[in-house]
Amino acid sequence: MDLSKESQKPERRTHSIQYYMSAYLQATGSFDVLLDDDGSGEAADLVGLKVDGRYLDVTLVHCKYSRKPTPGTRVEDLYEVCGQAMRSAKWRRQNALPLLDHLHDRAVQYARRTGGVSPYEVGSPKELFDIHEKARLLRPRFHTIIVQPGLQARKATNEQLVLLAGAEKFVRDTSAGDFTVYCSR
Repeated sequence: MDLSKESQKPERRTHSIQYYMSAYLQATGSFDVLLDDDGSGEAADLVGLKVDGRYLDVTLVHCKYSRKPTPGTRVEDLYEVCGQAMRSAKWRRQNALPLLDHLHDRAVQYARRTGGVSPYEVGSPKELFDIHEKARLLRPRFHTIIVQPGLQARKATNEQLVLLAGAEKFVRDTSAGDFTVYCSR
C-alpha cells in the first residue's frame, strides 16, 4: 500500500489505502452492501450496511493519506480524518434513513460521473433499496473506523492520543456506536 494514495478512484487503484480497506472489510466482514462513497459530500469513504435481525449495522470508514512516505508521529495526519469521523456521527438520526437516501443519490451520481462504474463493492441498488424498506423497523448500530497508516501506534504522542480520544468520545456520544482506529504498528 502507498501511504500517500488515499482514494482507490473508479479504476480501483490496488495500491491505495481505500482499496486495501475495502478488500480487508470484504474478507473479514459480511455486508449486504459496501459502497465507495469517496468524494466531496461523502458520508464516508466506504460505507458498509448489514441487516442483523432487528438491527441495521452501519460501518463508516474514513481513510486518510499520510503526509510522509513512512509512519510517524505527525498530528497533522489525524486532524482531517478525526473531523470526518465526527461529522459522520450525525447519520444515526431517524433510523439512518437520511443516510440511506444520501447513499442512493450518491451511487447514482457516482455512476454518472464515472461513465457507468458501479460504486458497489458488495451488493447492488436492489440490496440498498431492500435495506431502506426495512430501516424504519430496525435499530441502527454504528461502527466508525478511522484509517491512517501514517500514524505509528507504538510511537503515538500524547497530542495524537488526546486528539483520537476526543474524536472517539464525540463519535460514541453522538452515534451511540463504537470507534476503531487502523494504523501502522
